[in-house]
Amino acid sequence: LIGYSFFIASSVVSIFFAKNKVESLVVLSQHITIYLSLLFIILFSSSISDYYKFIFKVLYILLLLELIFVLYPLIIDIDSNNVMMRSNRYVGLMSNINITAFSLLYKVPVLLYFSEKSKKNKSLIFHLFVLFVTLFSVTILGSRASLLAIFFIFFFRLTSILFSKNKIKLKLILGYAFTLLLCLILNFKITNDSNVVDRLATIGALNNDSSINQRLQFYNISFEIFKKHPFSGIGIGNWKYESIRENKFDAQGYIVPFFAHNDFLQIINENGIVGFLGYISIFLFLGHLFILNIHNKKYVYTALFFGIYFIDAMLNFPMGRVVSQIHFIIFLSLIFHINIIKNEQK
Repeated sequence: LIGYSFFIASSVVSIFFAKNKVESLVVLSQHITIYLSLLFIILFSSSISDYYKFIFKVLYILLLLELIFVLYPLIIDIDSNNVMMRSNRYVGLMSNINITAFSLLYKVPVLLYFSEKSKKNKSLIFHLFVLFVTLFSVTILGSRASLLAIFFIFFFRLTSILFSKNKIKLKLILGYAFTLLLCLILNFKITNDSNVVDRLATIGALNNDSSINQRLQFYNISFEIFKKHPFSGIGIGNWKYESIRENKFDAQGYIVPFFAHNDFLQIINENGIVGFLGYISIFLFLGHLFILNIHNKKYVYTALFFGIYFIDAMLNFPMGRVVSQIHFIIFLSLIFHINIIKNEQK
């Protein structure tokens, strides 16, 4: 909370260095709204006896609702043998492939939570089926960042199991492996234009992929801006304007980048080093907290979300997406709740 407060404070100060102060005020109001929402949620959580389970149940219901809207056009296309990866027909309730993919992935820790709590085979099979449908939908959406996040999810969970004192049933680990394998096989079988393997292969094709080259160009712009304004920053919300100056000779047509496609680079550009340190301290503290409590499953599931969010923030701009920020503050509130319960037990 202190780190988040430093970030908000640096955003206010950065307005004095902004060339477009109106835009700074607009973006600042958005950040303050999210920040205040977090405080209200934390206060609200104290009135619910089992806040953690309550939130996970709500997120589960929301996940099922999202999947219905994603799956309906997808099933129609499967029936007509016309499934196309990265089709906007499958964005569901969202407006963008990346937003939909990560909105689904943000809720995977919820599925792992209920799967690992299952005492009956029927409930376990149901949760694994929902996990399969979720991962399959994400692979069809074809966001490369989300595909990397899928492999991170399984690597992280299996690694945390190895270092945990808690016993995990072998059938659960086999269930996870089978779910992922089946998801990849089905994706490979029904897609017409390309498949998940093709999408992953393009990550290394730096010379032939315009999206990757564009991101690298944005990162280079960010480094150039940082060298000129390392401490003061250029003002919150002003990256889109300063990037034009740096990118004017390489721009194609009238395309102007609004985001650096890396929240951390954009923050250090707009807020300067102090604001960046405030924001990154949130993730450093959470990482430290997870290491200290690796045997506590609630910390593990929550840490898994922030790992997924970190990947999103490194390659996209979840800070500029309301859906992502809602998930961010909800899981932050879970950290507060877990620590309060832990302190009360002491």
